[in-house]
Amino acid sequence: GLDRVFAPMKCGQMVVLAARPSVGKSSLARQIAIKAALQSGQQVLFASLEVMGKSLLWNMAQTMSAVPASTIGPACHPKDLEEFKAGLKKVMTPKLEVLAASSVSLAAIMARCEVLRAKQTPARLVIIDYIGLMPDATPEKGENRAQSVGRVSRALKRMALENNCVVLVLSQLNRDSAKDESEPQIHHLRESGDIEQDADKIVLLHRPTLTPTGASQPAAASVSEIPSFYVAAIQAKGRDDGTGSVGLNFRRAITRFVSIPAA
Repeated sequence: GLDRVFAPMKCGQMVVLAARPSVGKSSLARQIAIKAALQSGQQVLFASLEVMGKSLLWNMAQTMSAVPASTIGPACHPKDLEEFKAGLKKVMTPKLEVLAASSVSLAAIMARCEVLRAKQTPARLVIIDYIGLMPDATPEKGENRAQSVGRVSRALKRMALENNCVVLVLSQLNRDSAKDESEPQIHHLRESGDIEQDADKIVLLHRPTLTPTGASQPAAASVSEIPSFYVAAIQAKGRDDGTGSVGLNFRRAITRFVSIPAA
């Protein structure tokens, strides 16, 4: 659904996916990784600095199986357990390489790309969740935070070109984006200057307080109160592809986005 409106990502591109916390950017990135690896047969490298190994795989498994990971346990229905295990087995494919640690460096990501290339399975999609947590983004002597993030952003764009792959970079939106109910803009990207310049595409996720039908969706509501919420995926920059917006529903218990049928 995103490809139809935004045009597919292309090798050599750096694509930025940004949102405020708890809107679903990591979930959408995982779903893109699953789609690329399992349905399109592409080699994917997923570098997570936010969610560690087992939790990352379990999150992917619940998205695949539609069985919430929180229900897995002694009281789980045998059929649900079987479907969850099947989903877990699928996401453990060699097509989906995972680097999950609190300090995954740019050098480690590039080294893993070299290993995959040597094995004749070069990465076609590299996902980094997220740029602000990378140790390389720590300011060096004489740098401020925006300059250090910009240095990493330029390196990621070079990596996309040199490895002939898509680099999908997750980023945060700053607090100004939450001050009113308007849609976020590119300038709301945290440390936005160089990221905005380097990116070929920028997609911003927006969870409004009201859905297009007028239903309320307060941010603090629990999963039982609001099991799914509406998110607008906005392509604010699309080099050669233009801009656009897609409405999605985020099913919270299984961390899965689904398209909203056109009216």
